[in-house]
Amino acid sequence: MGCGDSRADSGSVEAAILKGEDSLKWNKVTSKKAITAFEHRGDNSLSDQQLRVALGDFGADNSWIDSPESELFKVFDNFRDGQKFDAKKLKLLAILIGKGNAKDKANFLFDVSDTDCNESLTREEVS
Repeated sequence: MGCGDSRADSGSVEAAILKGEDSLKWNKVTSKKAITAFEHRGDNSLSDQQLRVALGDFGADNSWIDSPESELFKVFDNFRDGQKFDAKKLKLLAILIGKGNAKDKANFLFDVSDTDCNESLTREEVS
């Protein structure tokens, strides 16, 4: 019995994740397009309105922002740092969910993490 046997029904979990990705529509655009939309709206954090506009820039669902009872609101509430959304976390999610090849995504992950732009990652930048 491997560790795969000890998990809950992975088919239903995967189906739920795919449904969530489809409802976000982030998987329909390139990671680069989503990252660019976030970068044009704020540096380190985004207000509700900045996030709404950024999501609209790449055709993603933004209706959940005003619906605290929605599942997407509850998920994205974890991306808040106080009253604003953490732009780095949003960019990382966009890289993971958005379209793109592995090499491009690896480069985006590095660029998003290299906050001082010295082409080297420190422990603080990756934690």
